[in-house]
Amino acid sequence: MKRIIVFGTIICAATIAMVSMAGCLGERIAESITEKAIEKAIENESDGEVDIDISEGEMKIEGDEGEVSISSSEEGVSIKSDEGEATYGASAELPATFPQSIPVYPDMEIHSSFESTGDGGKSSWSVGGLTSDPGEDVFNWYKEQMSGWEQEGEFTAQNEGETTMTFGASNESFTVSIMVFESESGEVNIIQNIEEK
Repeated sequence: MKRIIVFGTIICAATIAMVSMAGCLGERIAESITEKAIEKAIENESDGEVDIDISEGEMKIEGDEGEVSISSSEEGVSIKSDEGEATYGASAELPATFPQSIPVYPDMEIHSSFESTGDGGKSSWSVGGLTSDPGEDVFNWYKEQMSGWEQEGEFTAQNEGETTMTFGASNESFTVSIMVFESESGEVNIIQNIEEK
């Protein structure tokens, strides 16, 4: 199923672009041709049967292992499956099931979020975003917020004006990794990955 999600995500943008460029007269023909081409490509990659339905910024992929729905709008892209959901763009926000005990930097503008449940029933989440605050301040804020957790490592590197700061921590319920990237221009990206134990 993960191969289908990855492959579907890659071709989603191209598909929507092709459909939107087709114009009103040939739109349904372009959709049908695109659906068949994507179905064939995924079937070749996954060795299974799939059915594609594209309509007005949405694409559904149905296969032997489940269904994936991909939708796009001016606000972003959303990908949903039986295993979880991912959102990218201005519409991204903390997943509804995101654990309240996990700190989230208060001045982070969220641009991506992901939640899934693995085969063992354990959940995982990922949140990414931007802030205008200095990277070192953000990194130290997370370390302070998680000072009662068991620290599992810390790493800082600088390369060509860019700084990468990471650390991991865990408690009885979760394992967390925090990554802070600061560009030479001062743009700061934050990525949080959380796994349920």
